Amino acid sequence: MAWQATQRGLEVAVIDDPTPSSSSRVAAGLVTPITGDRLALSWRWSEFYPVCNALYEHAQRSTATDFWHVAAAWRVFQSDPERERFFHRWWSEEGKREMAACGITLEPMHEDQLLPFRAPRGGFSMCPAGRLDTRAYLDATAKHFRSKDRWYSMRLDCNEDLKVAPDRVLVPRLGLQGRIMVLCQGIAARTNHWFAGLPLHPARGDILELSTDASIPAVVHHEAWVVPVQSASEPNDHSRCRRILVGATYDRQCLDTSVDHSTARGFRSELLQRWNNMLAASTPSAGVHDPGYCEASIGGDGYEVSVLRHLAAVRPASYDRHPLIGPHPTEPNLYCLNGLGSKGSLMAPQLANLLLDCMLENKAIEPSLQWRRREDKTRGDDDLRSDLSRPPKR
Repeated sequence: MAWQATQRGLEVAVIDDPTPSSSSRVAAGLVTPITGDRLALSWRWSEFYPVCNALYEHAQRSTATDFWHVAAAWRVFQSDPERERFFHRWWSEEGKREMAACGITLEPMHEDQLLPFRAPRGGFSMCPAGRLDTRAYLDATAKHFRSKDRWYSMRLDCNEDLKVAPDRVLVPRLGLQGRIMVLCQGIAARTNHWFAGLPLHPARGDILELSTDASIPAVVHHEAWVVPVQSASEPNDHSRCRRILVGATYDRQCLDTSVDHSTARGFRSELLQRWNNMLAASTPSAGVHDPGYCEASIGGDGYEVSVLRHLAAVRPASYDRHPLIGPHPTEPNLYCLNGLGSKGSLMAPQLANLLLDCMLENKAIEPSLQWRRREDKTRGDDDLRSDLSRPPKR
């Protein structure tokens, strides 16, 4: 939001909660064009992707930091019907025209092209795809705005610290005031009385950082997603990567971020099992088991593998998986940007633009994005609730 606002010539101040387990810091930052069991184009891809790509490139240039990586991603077919669906959906003349229209390229891949992963049905590559190193991005952003005395690292209590006047919003604790405030709080918004009606439907996600002998050449979507973690000195050399991220779980019952209790250990075991299942039997790192966290373990072929970190955060998802943005119903100087779920890296830059259009040009927020859209609808029947409780697919 701050980057988009400054590009429009606005003066901004950012108040940031430094909590290390926030969903923005823990997220893998994947930007993926083809998602879900239906192998559909990501929602509004043609609108969201060009904006996020331009914004992150601008932020990289402004901060002289690398955190946005665009490269083809792989997806491995999990079943024969999924493979058939891909060719029916995207290899028809209509599918090829859609690819051209939305600026993506999909290429089938054979099993031997997908090593070290088990892929008897093959898969496909998709381009463009991207990965935002969210921690590096947030750190660079903080440094940039702090250098301009526009960054405040603190946990804001909106019920106590925020004062709203007819023509401005004040934060007396910091001596700040401005014409408009946008609250981008994630699940912390649940304790904010200004947006108490925000229909969040949060879900915990766990990610493991592993050290492995397997060479991972790309971001891969399989039973889980796998992300090679590039070094700062060689950001595009996947062949030298020996650290990877594996994720993510999706749970609506456990909504804390601890990685030390029995439920968290269960999530860790689940991710390690998925990692084992994804690897071809001949892969040196196959056979890794839960090493009791942060200690080395020996894979099935005698190769050492380690769990370096276990991370967890709670996604600020919505009931219908669409974002929640717009103004406060009675305080026109207050806005919210929330409900981005697992696609914040893709959607946030353009959603910020839409909010700015609303603030500066009085453009209406479309109904599918308005945070109050559920107030005019029934909550749906039990079948709808059951469907929305299921995690999104890859």
